Formats: sequence, structure tokens, C-alpha cells
Amino acid sequence: VKNCHNHGTVVSNVSSNSYQRFKVGGVIGFSEAAGLVLEDCSNNCDLTLSGKTKGVFYAGGIMGHTDKNMTAKNLVNNNALTVNFVGSNARIGGVVGEFGGAESTISTLTNNGDITIDGESTGGNIAAGGVIGLTSAPTTGLTNEGNLTFKGTSSTYYHGGGVIGYNAAASSDLLNTGSVTYEATPTTYAAAGGVIGYNTGALTTIAEGKTYVAKNSGVVTLNGTSTTEYYGGGVIGHNT
Repeated sequence: VKNCHNHGTVVSNVSSNSYQRFKVGGVIGFSEAAGLVLEDCSNNCDLTLSGKTKGVFYAGGIMGHTDKNMTAKNLVNNNALTVNFVGSNARIGGVVGEFGGAESTISTLTNNGDITIDGESTGGNIAAGGVIGLTSAPTTGLTNEGNLTFKGTSSTYYHGGGVIGYNAAASSDLLNTGSVTYEATPTTYAAAGGVIGYNTGALTTIAEGKTYVAKNSGVVTLNGTSTTEYYGGGVIGHNT
């Protein structure tokens, strides 16, 4: 899938009393194609996802979710992403909600749109990032210039980052200039970082021509109550 550009507004209103997975993207909602090459694509209109389910919400400016190994390169989201949900889990990113394939190749992803999330998590977890919500695959060359804002209630676990919400792989050349704002009450756990919310991956390699592995110049704000664990950092919220 190459040279695909969306200029049409995407609006999704969904509801289910059973466990469901809702996946929305400016170019692709969900890809189950192993070996997919997604390259030189952009989203240029607002995306809005709202609904209720006991399952998972996936939303991304370009793609909501993939659970296969793939190549993603030169993807740009230029517009706002707004998510209003009641559910157990959510994976929300300015470019991609979740990369599930651990052997994927991901490079040069950019988000320029604001991300606003108003969520009520009923016992699960939320991963939200300016570029990627959650990734199991290595990444390089990710840039976010949009503002990430989360306002919610009863969120059991929240991971929010200016670039990546939950990072589980080696990453390099990560840049955020947008603000990261977390406001929720009550919640059990919250981790918010200027670049990565929750990190288990290696951040050690400086990309050619760069002077940093990860860099943030945006303001990180955490306002919450009744929080058992609360982590905030200019670069990483919680590192393990």
C-alpha cells in the first residue's frame, strides 16, 4: 500500500455490550496481511471515534492496528484525532494505534495533529502516543508536533507519551515538541513522558546525523487524584 492519501473525514460511532475490537484509521483500520509494506501515505482530515464496548479501541491517524510483521515508512498524519470511549482497553496513536508484529520495520513516522482522548477504562489499560500508542517492534525516526491530552475517569492503567505510549522494543531518533497532558480521576496507575510513557525497550543507538536518541521540548503536565502509582518524566514516564 503506497502513495495513499486520505482527504475525507472519518467518523465512527460504535456500541456493543459484548467484547469487541473497534479499529479505525485514516488509511487502514486493521491490517492482518503479513509482510505488508505501508509507505508514503498521509491523512489530511480529522478522525473521530466514539463508543462503548467491553473490548478494545484502536485508533490511528494512518492505521488503527496490525498484529503482523510489516514495513511502515514515510507516514504522516496532519489532522486531529479525537477519541471518546467507554471500554476495557485502548491503543491510540497519531499515526498508528498499535504495531503488534515484533519483527516489523518502522521508520520516519510523523504526527502534526492534536490528539484528544476522553475515556473511561473499565479495568483494562490505555496506551496513547503522539505517534504510536503501543509498539512491540523497533522504531526509528518518529516525530510528534501535536498536543496529546487525556481526560478520563476510572482508568486502571494509563501509559501516555509524546511519541510512544507503551514502548517494548529498541528505538532511536524520537522527537517530541507537543505538550503531554494527563487529567484523570480516579486511577490506579499513570505514566506520562515527553517522549515515552512506559518503556521496556533499549534507547541506546544514535541515528546517523542525529545528536540524540530521544528528545523532548514539550510541556508534560499530570493532574490526577486517587492515584496509587504516578510517574511523570520529561523523556520517559516509567522505565523498566
